[in-house]
Amino acid sequence: MHRKFGVEVEFVGSVDSVLSAVRNAGLSTRSSRHSYVGHSNSEWVVKLDGSVSGGGEMVSPPLYFDDVEARGQVTKAVTTLREAGGQPNGQCGIHVHVDASDLTHAQILAVIRTYH
Repeated sequence: MHRKFGVEVEFVGSVDSVLSAVRNAGLSTRSSRHSYVGHSNSEWVVKLDGSVSGGGEMVSPPLYFDDVEARGQVTKAVTTLREAGGQPNGQCGIHVHVDASDLTHAQILAVIRTYH
């Protein structure tokens, strides 16, 4: 199975500047800059984030881990975010989602034990 993953990167800085920079970097992007809700199955989303004062969140579409170009999108997006002035602080986090729909019960328990 090709394993899907996605990332959410919170930042302090101008949501509009980050959105513009990510678009200019050539990544397909949809804006939810005036909303706290938003994700896309095919585009990066730059939006407000209620847990970050004075910033927002950049959300990837589902990507395939074994696709070098897809992994390169993450590098390009994070680099572009920094270049646009998006910075982390104590309010910010990074979330990585990994598709586990094909895991058996035993594999899921192993993951739980590992992180417990």
